[in-house]
Amino acid sequence: MIPVKNAPLIVREFYGWRFRFGPTRAFFQKHAQRRNATLDALR
Repeated sequence: MIPVKNAPLIVREFYGWRFRFGPTRAFFQKHAQRRNATLDALR
């Protein structure tokens, strides 16, 4: 099992990858626009 202390790094890496993946990034960009938010605010 992965120690809880490593969770923030793992989450950051995972979501960094998700936001770099074109189709997923496009989905979140549209979602952010509908909420009048920035993409960074969703992260």
